[in-house]
Amino acid sequence: MAENQILDVISQYLASEQTGTIMAVFEDNSLGRFYVVSGVLATARYRNKEGREAVNVAKNVAVTSARFHENADLVRSGDLIDGIALPQTPSNKPPPVQPIGPQLTNVMRAGVVELLMDYVGPVAPLIVSDLPDTIDIESALDQLASEIDDAKSAAEFVRTARSITLR
Repeated sequence: MAENQILDVISQYLASEQTGTIMAVFEDNSLGRFYVVSGVLATARYRNKEGREAVNVAKNVAVTSARFHENADLVRSGDLIDGIALPQTPSNKPPPVQPIGPQLTNVMRAGVVELLMDYVGPVAPLIVSDLPDTIDIESALDQLASEIDDAKSAAEFVRTARSITLR
């Protein structure tokens, strides 16, 4: 595999000029996030590194899978690549939703990660880590189920996850 395979993966997504997150799994089962704003690499996180340093470390490890998530929920980072400023949060944005039921605990998160891996593979820990700290169980399960492409599998995931989280 090419030494800079992650750079090849990133460049394919940059050509689309979209905004979102490239979530990559590497051959050593490590995970990386590469944040793109309007087709420009804004910042990256990989192995406790950020920005250019994260990209420089990641380019020496082969990529086993990558997935692009079109979104504007980019990491707020002080280490931006090429000085790209992230979009400002609009002032008319509604306040964060307060949990309506029991919160998803760290123990529950661990169980849900294990289960979600059966449906989406090794990016499951990244997906679960993107959940807000104060999210309630039902909202979390709905959000995680939306990451599963097949509706029948998503429903099965929610049923099984409820048995894990509501014990």
